[in-house]
Amino acid sequence: MEEAAQTMDFAEATEFLSFYDWKDLFLETRRLDQPDGRQLFQYRVSDNEFGLLEDFLRSKIAALLCNNNFQYISTRPGFSDLFVMYGAEWWRRRYDGSGFSWEPILSDLNAASIEWHQYDRSECVRQGLAGWKLQVLQTSGFKFLGAVAVQGGLPMRLLAEARGKVGHAISLVLRQAKTNSVSYQELQGWVESVQTILPKSYRQAVIFNLLADIAWTVLDLKQRAGLNSGQDAIAQLNRSIPDWRDKFPVRVDDNHARSLIEQLVREAATIRVQRQKVALPVERALIRDEEGIWQIRSLIDL
Repeated sequence: MEEAAQTMDFAEATEFLSFYDWKDLFLETRRLDQPDGRQLFQYRVSDNEFGLLEDFLRSKIAALLCNNNFQYISTRPGFSDLFVMYGAEWWRRRYDGSGFSWEPILSDLNAASIEWHQYDRSECVRQGLAGWKLQVLQTSGFKFLGAVAVQGGLPMRLLAEARGKVGHAISLVLRQAKTNSVSYQELQGWVESVQTILPKSYRQAVIFNLLADIAWTVLDLKQRAGLNSGQDAIAQLNRSIPDWRDKFPVRVDDNHARSLIEQLVREAATIRVQRQKVALPVERALIRDEEGIWQIRSLIDL
């Protein structure tokens, strides 16, 4: 009842709030006085909250555009914080792989045709992320758009449409991680090496980073919980790390995401660590691309 009451108050109050007030109320529903530096997807924005945020931003933008340009609006106190939150959640909920730009995000805020210079937009993103105690991460190409997209986590449409391909790509990466130590950079490289498995529209740096994040999280959980093939990996995680599902850059309460993550965890538990005894090991694998053509791929561990 208490949570329902908070949501109701949140909805009724939005019409009268400033940008900062909206953010403060959002944090209050999570029993936070200020952002704690977690990635934005870890705030687990509900469908209702996303709808309220969208309506709030639309109404504020429409009112302010009567006498101001969008550059002015983007510098209003607190706007940038809500804009990056909206952009991250938009990416996770609505990105369908058709292009990678700000236009569809601005379009859904009824601001697509408004002139907004690249420098001003980049500053808005930088300040918005800083408002959540986050930094702009280099995602190669589309730096600022990519920085916001990464904060949203893996798009739900990708999982719904290509879960099998996503799972296959990450599985291949996990099979490579059979040594005592694997760096995050190695995981990123391995993800890029199997990108032909993914639909063409998802072969981009932001997706590669998110898939590497998933693989990295699986391996970290395996080590921390001491998972092995002789036990129920999910049950062991539930006992050892009750909040383990919150570590992933996907909403694990989604059916597609939950089945994918649990599949990867169980698979990682069966992978036995192989200690390397040779100076320059080479591992070869047959990989079939989307056209059904088989290729030999060799991985040399330097």
